[in-house]
Parts: sequence; C-alpha cells; structure tokens
Amino acid sequence: MTSTVWWGAADPATAAWSAPADPTAVGEARHLVAQFLTMWHLEELHTEVTTTVSELVTNAVLHGCAPIAVTMIRSGRFLRVQVADSSPAWNLPAGTATLEDEGGRGLQIVEAYTHEWGVKPELDGGKTVWAQWDIPPPRPAT
Repeated sequence: MTSTVWWGAADPATAAWSAPADPTAVGEARHLVAQFLTMWHLEELHTEVTTTVSELVTNAVLHGCAPIAVTMIRSGRFLRVQVADSSPAWNLPAGTATLEDEGGRGLQIVEAYTHEWGVKPELDGGKTVWAQWDIPPPRPAT
C-alpha cells in the first residue's frame, strides 16, 4: 500500500510517492503511473513507462531497502521516472540472464523501453535508478 502520494499544485508536472518494500508496491506503482500519464496526456508512453516502472520497483523491492520512493517529472521535452531506495547495491550491466534463468531480465527491459537510464548514488548511501523518455510532439488536429 502506498503511504503518500504527492502531486504539487505549485508544480503539477511532478508526482511522488513512497512505497513499502513489498510486492504490492509494484502493482500500485503501475496504477499510479498510468493515472499520471493519462492526466498529463502521455498515454502513448503507457506501455514503455508502466513496464519500466514495474521493473525498477520490483528491483527495489527484491534487492533494495526501504524506504522506496518513486518520482515522476514531466517537462516540456521529456518524462523522467526515478525509483530510490536505501541500499547502495546496484546490479549492472543489463543482459546477464540466460535462457534458463527465471529472472534477471529487468534491466534488459529497461534498456529496451527507455531513451536513456542510469543509476545515481545518493549521499545517504542509497541510490536512485532513473529512466527517461522523450515526449512525442503533439499530433496535429485533423
């Protein structure tokens, strides 16, 4: 269950929430991301963004430490999603899973679905994994 959802009136292009280090956080994150994509008229990014957030939150739940924080930032040119947790550990590079492995493909999916992504160590010892997409130009009215 999400403990806090913040959507700033002063900055309506930013949304943030905290999530427990629990598998239920993944579905809730997907749901919230879909809501904000709709509100921001970015439905065309739905599959890429919701799938990526699912992978990043899953990694935070399985390999990170609470608290987990998710932030979405919409600018005029791009959409950025960040998932932070308290663990300094991070697994790179993407692409180490074999055909027999049940897991280990999450970062391959992130690589395939994003325009760019990365990991930033935080001063408190944790990390933030971020993913970014270019926002498509508006379609001309017909």
